[in-house]
Amino acid sequence: MKDVTSELYEKYHPEVLAALQKYSRPHKAEAVKNDRKSDLEYLVVSVPEMKRVAKEGFSFYDQSAADVMSIWNEIWWNTPYYEVMFVAARYYELHLEAIDEVTWGRLAGWAYRTENWATSDQLSSIYSYVLPKYPMQVKQMLTTWNQQSDNQWLRRISIVSLIRYTGKKAVYLPPGDVLPLVANCSEDKWYYVQKAVGWVLREMRRAYPDEVDEFLVQNATRLSTDAFRRAVSRHPEEQKQKLLALRNEPHRDN
Repeated sequence: MKDVTSELYEKYHPEVLAALQKYSRPHKAEAVKNDRKSDLEYLVVSVPEMKRVAKEGFSFYDQSAADVMSIWNEIWWNTPYYEVMFVAARYYELHLEAIDEVTWGRLAGWAYRTENWATSDQLSSIYSYVLPKYPMQVKQMLTTWNQQSDNQWLRRISIVSLIRYTGKKAVYLPPGDVLPLVANCSEDKWYYVQKAVGWVLREMRRAYPDEVDEFLVQNATRLSTDAFRRAVSRHPEEQKQKLLALRNEPHRDN
């Protein structure tokens, strides 16, 4: 395995950037940057276009898995562009089966550069796949992130990663693994964490309706309005109104 050095970034980042720049919409960059309240730079390339770029590949794709990881890792930590980070993560979305424990360890580190909901959720989709492969390691990391009350993106990742896919294809952990982490985020001030709380509860209810409804009853006045309404959005109307009625006590909106 080659050493990870800035030479990897200098050699391969221009190639990835050039492939994305063909689809760039620079006149929209400032608006997207402001909308996401992001410190990254934006080329404003559509998701289908970014996926196409990742799938078409780059000159280093014929190297060993360890070397490819070293290259992507160096690019991830040094690029100023959101779209380049997307393509790096997309590579592992396309190679989920090949993620071993060493690769997981490095991918886990990528969470610490997350600063917007799009990157957060893309990493969560990868982590949710790795979770059943290496449950002890991933659960330990998610639990650690769940305690990071000063970092909204680690908090969001810690619960969104608990559900793999959505709808009929979703894979769920037992409520005992999920609900304590959700409860720990239930009074967060962070808007995107509250959205995640509502989403996780709504999706978990597909598999565990009784446990989730009991959680909603017990935490009716702790959850923000946005989280609670999202959580009950697919309840039968009569049941939804009964749950909403529990929120008569004054409560802040996050």
